[in-house]
Formats: sequence, structure tokens, C-alpha cells
Amino acid sequence: MNKPVKALCAAITLSIFLGTSVVVLAAEEINENIDTVQEVEIATSQQNTSKNQDNHKVKNKDKKSKKNENKKIEQEAAPPAPVFFDGDDISFDSNSGDVYARGNVIIIQEPAKIITDEVEGNTKTNEVWIKDWANIKQPNVDLNGHDIFYNYQQKTGKMGKTDGVVDKKFIHGENVEVSPEMITIYNGTITKCPAKKPDYRISAEKIEVWPNDKLIAYNAKFWVKDVVIYSTKKYTTEIGENREDAVFPEMGYNSSDGFFIKQTFTEPIGGEDSSVSAFFDFGYYTKHELKNSYGFVQRKPNYTLLLQQGHFMDDDDEWIKKEPEIKFNYATQRIGDGPWKYDFEAIYGKWKDEDKSSWHQDYTIYFSRDVIKLSDTLNLYVGAGYEIVRESYDHSQTNSLKYDVTFVNRFSDKLTGWSGYHYTQNNNSLFDYDSTDVAKELASGINYKLDDKNSITLEQSYDLENKRVADMDYTLSHDLHCWGMDITYREKRDEWKFMLKTKHWF
Repeated sequence: MNKPVKALCAAITLSIFLGTSVVVLAAEEINENIDTVQEVEIATSQQNTSKNQDNHKVKNKDKKSKKNENKKIEQEAAPPAPVFFDGDDISFDSNSGDVYARGNVIIIQEPAKIITDEVEGNTKTNEVWIKDWANIKQPNVDLNGHDIFYNYQQKTGKMGKTDGVVDKKFIHGENVEVSPEMITIYNGTITKCPAKKPDYRISAEKIEVWPNDKLIAYNAKFWVKDVVIYSTKKYTTEIGENREDAVFPEMGYNSSDGFFIKQTFTEPIGGEDSSVSAFFDFGYYTKHELKNSYGFVQRKPNYTLLLQQGHFMDDDDEWIKKEPEIKFNYATQRIGDGPWKYDFEAIYGKWKDEDKSSWHQDYTIYFSRDVIKLSDTLNLYVGAGYEIVRESYDHSQTNSLKYDVTFVNRFSDKLTGWSGYHYTQNNNSLFDYDSTDVAKELASGINYKLDDKNSITLEQSYDLENKRVADMDYTLSHDLHCWGMDITYREKRDEWKFMLKTKHWF
């Protein structure tokens, strides 16, 4: 029998059921030592008696539990994506499921991908072992490491010394554990600075990263170059869409406050699993000297509770003193399985400015929809809410309906534009701090990237009710590799602003 016929027969022979796995091996020539490039496709079906038992148990639960369990069972029963092995030299044992590959090895099961030089694995357990270097990619993760164990079906694994990128942050760890939900880094560092020797970084005994959700660092140290600026037993922060202010120093200037430097410090209260931390926001301004605030924060999966006191500044550089304030934020909740979600916030505290003080109450609920993609480049954002504000100073109550409609269009890789209508009913506030300046606002702007390091932004706020330009701002942004610098001129206010801070830290 000639070689092509041998190869065809071998390929057909390997197309057999292995327990719950179907294996297809395609090659031009197959023998004990395969010398040609080959590809293995594995599709797994998970149907067994235990799932029927689970289905029986679900029937005895309430409707909500039944719905959740049914979803889980459907996900478990659904066949996973096919797995592809490719390499210069592949051998496969159809009885045991053992597979070995060497030379330009690629393993793919969407959305995960592994690239290495040599790998051992088992198609029945869906596992691979890599002694030397390998690159692992899955959503929000791109890691290079050694001594790797990985389950390509569950997308979970362990790695030895590792470097790479997690959720657009550069990491290094002596050991790393990966899963679809979380990355854990042991005895490692994390930073947004891509330099070989970062300008700033966090080091910790353990760092847990939930992409686009939160980061927790244990026994953490915060470095600027080779100097530790402070340390804490446990540091927790929101990241991604919910990101908070940077933990590294921010420096800048504005016409109202002069030059300034500010930084946030946190310290956990209680054991490692405690959700309560103390915080201190340091701020020094040449026109005011110290403007600090401090307090306690409790972070739970469904809410954040703050007790805070001190000086606070809003985006328009308006100041208020809180003596103190309690603030409750209910985490964003999705309404059913639809595209809408809502946020709720409640505030109660004593507010004080230069000439008055008042016990301030503020209750806001806001509904927003997932982005509506009108085309490949044009997106629509919509939202609406209701706010109630009460003041003891003048015994007033203000009820405000709000809604927002904004179009964002990416004209090219360099040019992005937006225009939106923002309505606020009864925008007359006792305090200037955190108030809405324009009741019926047409807000428009463009951002143009001059090159990889520089961009300009023009923003206009137009008062439709009074038919006037309320604000016109011009901003030049410059990328300083690991830091970001913004220079803004606010034409209608004749104000300058300058900001230097770590580059998009979270």
C-alpha cells in the first residue's frame, strides 16, 4: 500500500468516538514519528446521566432558581467550540487520548489560543502540559510563561514565572493562575506603564484582577520609580468602566486654585476578607493650601457605602465642605434580560460653602440602555432619570426629570465626533457644587489625533433655552509614554487648566 493510501486509512481510523470526544486527525502522512504539519480537531459532547439528575432537581426549585439552573445546564450541555492542534511533529494515541506536539505548535479553542514549541496533553481530559515557554491568549489576557498546566475547555490554568498583559495592564508574577473570570498574580507587579523599568507600579504578594470590574492587591506597595510612596495590607479599586481616581500622585494647575498635587491613600480595616477601608485624600493647592478629605468606605458586590468629611471639588472647580456626608451607591443592575439597566444613589449630609450651610439630601435613580449601533461607526447612547434634592437651609425640595441622547461617530482612525441633547428639569440649585449649569444643553465636540502622541479636542456647550454658547473648551493632550498631560483653555470662563497624571491607570 502506498504512502498516500496509508495516510488516508490512518486518518479514517482516527475518526472514532473516544468516550465523549470525537477526534479527527488530518495529515498527508501518519506513522509513529509524524514529520509533517498536521491538525487535530476535537469536539466534545457532554451528555450523561448526572445532567438528567440535575434536570430532575431543578423541577423542585422555585421559578427563579429553575430559570438560573436551566441556563447553567444549557451552557454545560452545549458542545464547546472545536479544538485545533497544529505543529511540525504530532503523535496521537487514540486509546488513551494522549497527544504530543513539537515545533511551531498552535492550539486553538475559541476564544483561547496557545503558541509554544513543545506540548503534551490529553484529549479526554482537555488538558495540556508545557515545560518551557508558551504564550496564552484569551479575552483581556495575553501572557508569556513557563511550566504551564492549562485546561483548554474550562480556560483555566497555572503558570510559573510570567509576563504579559491583563485587561490592558502590564503584569509580572512568579506564579499566575488564569480563569475566564479572574487572573491571580503571586509575588508580582502590575502597571499601565509599558517601559522596561516602569515609572510607577504596584507590587503585592497577591493581585486579583477581575477584568473590567475590580482589582484587589494584598500587602501592596505603590512605587514611583524606585521609591515606595506608601503601602497597605489590602488595596481594592474599581477598574474598567467603573474605574476610580488614580492611586498615584496627580499634579496640575487651574486658574482658580493655582498649582496643586493630590493623592489618595487607603488602608483596610479588619481581616483580609473585610470589605471596609479607611481613606485619606491629600490635596495641596497654592491658592488654598491644604484641601483634604477622609472617611470610611464599605464595598460590597451590590453596593458601596461611604462616610466622608472634608473638602471636595467638582469638574467645574467648585468647592464644598462636607461635615460629614453619608453616600450610598447601589451597583448597576440590569433589568431582566433586556438592554436596560439602572443605578441608584442616595446622599445625606451637611454641606457648607462660603456663606451658608445646609443638611443636604439627594436621591437619584437613572436608567441607561446598552449602546445602540446604528452603523459600523455610529453609536447612540440614551438614558433618563429622576432626582429629588432637599435642603434644610431654605426648606426646599427640587424634583428633576433628566434625559440624555448622544450620538458618537468615528469618522476615521484619527477623527471622532459627538453631539448630544441633555435635559434637566428644575436645575436651580442651592449650591454651585455638582450642579447642572444648563437645563437644555446641546453638547458637541470633536477629537482629532495629530499623531501617536498628540491629539486635540474641541467641546462646546450650547444653552438652547437662552440661545447662547455656555462653554467652549480647547484641549491639547500629549502622551508622555507612561504619563498623560492635558492642557485646556476654557474660552467662556477665560480659565486655563493643566493636568499631569499616570496614563489611564485603571
